[in-house]
Amino acid sequence: MSVSMLMGSILMDRGVITEEQLEQALDLQSRSNLRLGEILVLLHFTEEAVITKCLSEQFDLPLADLSQVTPSSRALDIVPCSYALSRMFLPVELLDNTLTAVIADPTDLELPEDVAGKTGLRLSLSLAPPSQLLETIARCYVITAEELHPNPVDERQQDAA
Repeated sequence: MSVSMLMGSILMDRGVITEEQLEQALDLQSRSNLRLGEILVLLHFTEEAVITKCLSEQFDLPLADLSQVTPSSRALDIVPCSYALSRMFLPVELLDNTLTAVIADPTDLELPEDVAGKTGLRLSLSLAPPSQLLETIARCYVITAEELHPNPVDERQQDAA
């Protein structure tokens, strides 16, 4: 059984969505590259937090309360901001040889392998809704506006000099 079908069944069993809503979402999923949970949220059939809770149960990962998470600078230094943003991966704490982190997509099985391979660390993962995780990553990695959007005028002036 696919993750989509399992999630759909769980959400129907809990009365979160109807069979008709699931069928509509699965039809849209077959014609797009979006995941079932994303479609259900986009169609306003449920909320992102409900999808995340369902994924947490499916993949046996604890839910992270990002309002209570303050990553250590040591953990943040291990993972570059660009990687954290592109992979939706927030390093939180480094203790001994284990990096505690928060992710948004437990179906991305390459992510833990990639991080473990690059860092040589074991991972302890928890899950958070994607929008909350993105906000937290942005808050925790201090990036100036100039770093995000370099001024092309300044670059031309430097080139001319």
